[in-house]
Amino acid sequence: MIKFFKNIIAFSSVFAFGVVFLISVQSFILSRGNNFKLPHGTDAVILGHSHASCAYNDTLIKGVVNLAEPMEGYYYSYFKLKQILRYNKLKFVFVEYANNQITKYADDRIFGEYIGNQFPKMLAFIEPRALIKLGLKNPIGVAKNLPVALQMNLEFMVEGSGDYVQAFWSNDHISDHVMQDVQKKMKTVQNDASKSGIITNSYSVSEMNLFYLAQIANLCKKNGIQLYFLRAPVSKYEHLPMESTFQEILNQEFPEVPFIDLKDFPVVDEDFADPQHMNIYGAKKVSVYLNELIEQAIRTHNLTIDEFLNHH
Repeated sequence: MIKFFKNIIAFSSVFAFGVVFLISVQSFILSRGNNFKLPHGTDAVILGHSHASCAYNDTLIKGVVNLAEPMEGYYYSYFKLKQILRYNKLKFVFVEYANNQITKYADDRIFGEYIGNQFPKMLAFIEPRALIKLGLKNPIGVAKNLPVALQMNLEFMVEGSGDYVQAFWSNDHISDHVMQDVQKKMKTVQNDASKSGIITNSYSVSEMNLFYLAQIANLCKKNGIQLYFLRAPVSKYEHLPMESTFQEILNQEFPEVPFIDLKDFPVVDEDFADPQHMNIYGAKKVSVYLNELIEQAIRTHNLTIDEFLNHH
């Protein structure tokens, strides 16, 4: 029996070493060449999850590349930005600061139910200590997605397309679908759990997600980059959870980060694909507006952000 356990431990050690070796080799190969070079003239990127990926059409925003992707937590955004900064000089970074990024639901995007969305795309660029942290949170999820990540990166290297950002880190699809009438139902601020027996709200914050949001802020400061928080419009049928906590975190933890709040941007139902996400029609309106804001209030300082928002 002792010999059996020794063999298991030996095999596990060799296997773990092999996996670490493969990850290291892939990271080294992928980090060579122009796999992470952004288009000429880019001085800013947008990071975030599906709210940002659907709301901002970067073809309409000068000098900005939208790197936001559905189900992306700040944990992955941090390592994405770190890799981008190795090959690009940026002046501005815009991070989608959304209500559901502070709730416990955000944990699902990092290590929970949706770990398969971003983990395979980011494995080669996550620091070992952070990877261990993820493995401790969800060892089964990490184990299931390791071969997916290794195969995905191997296929990319074999094909030699040379643009990892475009292949995996830039979701360019914005739906042309218009929100259905059946979705136009107001979400109540408080669920009556005494009648339903179900708790629908998350009343605590995602410490891991907020930790990496702070790391993003620190990374920007170290690189002389001006960081901005963005909040995209959501429909009137979507309740914004934990708004008071959302504002408290913003004011107390990130007082130096300007907040561009487009929550009340004037849009109509037909500008949304569903209660949370904009479609191409809404994205065009918001993107043209954000482009003008960046030109007038950020690049040239003709107006302050608040003056621009109030004026328009």
